[in-house]
Amino acid sequence: MEAMLPAVGQYRAGIGTPHDSTAASAWQVQAVRAGFPPVERTVLGAWYADGFGLKPDPARAVALYRDAAEFNEPVAKLLLGRTLLFGTGVTVDTQEGVRWIRLAAEQGVVDAQILLGDLYAEGQHVPKDAELAVTWRRRAADQGSMRALTELARMSLDGKGLPRDPAQARQWAETAASRGYRDALLVLANVYSEGLGVPRDPLRAVEYSRQAAERGSAVGAYYTGMVYLTGTGVARDLQQARMWLERARDLGSPEAAAQLRRLAP
Repeated sequence: MEAMLPAVGQYRAGIGTPHDSTAASAWQVQAVRAGFPPVERTVLGAWYADGFGLKPDPARAVALYRDAAEFNEPVAKLLLGRTLLFGTGVTVDTQEGVRWIRLAAEQGVVDAQILLGDLYAEGQHVPKDAELAVTWRRRAADQGSMRALTELARMSLDGKGLPRDPAQARQWAETAASRGYRDALLVLANVYSEGLGVPRDPLRAVEYSRQAAERGSAVGAYYTGMVYLTGTGVARDLQQARMWLERARDLGSPEAAAQLRRLAP
């Protein structure tokens, strides 16, 4: 029995043996049958969901998640809840899905806390509640989630669920940006573009949006392109505008694609 999990890792990663997802999944099935800890059921469930070395089987994935969740395995609770909530290959059960996600969040699973915060912020599958959105995003941010911290910054700028406080919002966004979270740069671009608690600074705003674009943000690329196209706070530069709009289009921005069509000779 002791050799089962090392064998899973070796075949999955190709350590000392060729990468073989089918062999890895076969060893994982044996580990679950042998009664290894519930987390191994969670892993196998995820492999059934993704088709890793196995024929995709959402119903089997849910059964494994549920089995592990009943043994108090926290990530299984999140995966079970998410699968039921969004009906990924199974019948949607909103109430049960939210219940499992909340249990995972209460157990400290950061992704569950983020998801629950998003649901309450958007009023999706639960009544819209900005204060509960703040509560769950704070808990995730306290565990180091820069995405949650950035969402708190946005809420603080808008005065939703929090007192409107541009200085606090900027501080949170700067912290998240300094730790590599791309979308925090977009918050800072907005702060300096609109002069939210600071003097308006278009040059600084476009620098933040450009940094976001260089990290793969379609929104950042589109904003940068439009700034150069309109000459808002910077010298108008059609070459730069076209370059950034093309990047935004390639990153999936329909607005950039439409703008490029209007620029076509």
